[in-house]
Amino acid sequence: ASSWWTILSRLGSKSTLSFVKYQYWQHALPTLRQHAKDHGIDPSRLTVWGKTKSFEDHLLRVRNASLFLDTEFYNAHTGGIDVLWAGCPAVTTPSDLFSSRVLASLLYFQNATQLIARNEEDFTDLAVAVGKATVSDSRLANAQAMRHVWDALDNGRLAKGAIFDTQAWVDNIERALTHAV
Repeated sequence: ASSWWTILSRLGSKSTLSFVKYQYWQHALPTLRQHAKDHGIDPSRLTVWGKTKSFEDHLLRVRNASLFLDTEFYNAHTGGIDVLWAGCPAVTTPSDLFSSRVLASLLYFQNATQLIARNEEDFTDLAVAVGKATVSDSRLANAQAMRHVWDALDNGRLAKGAIFDTQAWVDNIERALTHAV
């Protein structure tokens, strides 16, 4: 989480870090706000997204976010699918743990591997570059490269890329089950 504070600092005072309201958020938020304050970040820049009236409203809210920051040890799973379906860039750093490689796999199948960082420093630099939509990383060599990332996310969703092609998934699991029996 220390990279979150560096990212917020480098993105400037208008950036915020939003969390989806979950069962124990009221316990976590004061601790996160204290950590933000300890790192020189105004705690009011941490916001909580409440429940939406519909799943479509949730996706629209996510679509309006500039960036999704994945967590280190336990990556976005279903939330990662929501983020990619909404077309929001998501930055992740996979490790040796299965639970920390999920979003990297999703990005791979969406042809958005530019968003997979090599380490924490790379994660921070990449998140800032994407957040600013600038040229500060060689993998995002120009504004066209960032457009490629957004296009890859949209094309994967609209063309029913590998992770969104439900019919192909059903066909594959049926074939696997038939062979297993």
